[in-house]
Amino acid sequence: MTAQLEQASSERAGGTLACPKCGHPNPTGEECCQHCHKHLYVHCRTCGLFNFRGNVRCEQCRALLRDSGLVEPPVHLFLWPIRWRCESPRKWLVPVQLLLLIVSVALVFVGIVKLAEYDPPDREGVAPPPDAKEVYILREGRR
Repeated sequence: MTAQLEQASSERAGGTLACPKCGHPNPTGEECCQHCHKHLYVHCRTCGLFNFRGNVRCEQCRALLRDSGLVEPPVHLFLWPIRWRCESPRKWLVPVQLLLLIVSVALVFVGIVKLAEYDPPDREGVAPPPDAKEVYILREGRR
């Protein structure tokens, strides 16, 4: 393990290695950061080579280090049991939206037809409204 670390650290120029977590410069032979104590190197699960923690891919086999344990999966994905998670949560949403669209269009259509066919009731037996002159005279109290 130390031979691989020395080989990986010798490839870094300048004799110092910046920690990808905190940015603190560390000597190339160190396994952990002197400031935040995080590991500076991770091993690839595909080929076993120790790589600098800031690398995305393994320098030897080009496998993603994220898949090899560099980045842990988010915790919130595993809080709910798998049987409670919906595989495709929006599968049922399209038919519901389509049904709501059809119902709303039908209601608007019925409303427009009712307004177009509206015929006010006849005013037989109801006195016609007084003229404006008569209303003015009635307000003043004269007849």
